[in-house]
Amino acid sequence: MLQLREYQQRSLDVLAEYFKSTCLYGAKKAFVLATERPYHAVPQLEEMPYVCQRVPTGGGKTLMATYALGIAARDYLQSDRTVCLWLAPSNTIVDQ
Repeated sequence: MLQLREYQQRSLDVLAEYFKSTCLYGAKKAFVLATERPYHAVPQLEEMPYVCQRVPTGGGKTLMATYALGIAARDYLQSDRTVCLWLAPSNTIVDQ
C-alpha cells in the first residue's frame, strides 16, 4: 500500500471530519463550521455534501481520491462497502 505524504493525510483528515460533522449537522452547517464560508447548495441536492480538495500537479490526486472514497463510505455513508463510478477524460489518464 502506498503511504500518504503528510499534507495528503492532513487534507484527508479534514475531509473525514467534515463528513462526520455532516452526519451530525447536515451539509450546510458542517460546511460553515469547517470553513467559515457561506454554503452554496446544488439545486435539487440541498443537503448533499460536496467538496473540492485542491492539490498541486504531481501532488497525488488519484491516490488521495482512492483514500477519499473509503473515507466517504465510512464517515458519511456509514458503510463498509460502496460503489463508485470513476470517469476519466482519456485512456492516458486511465492507464496512469
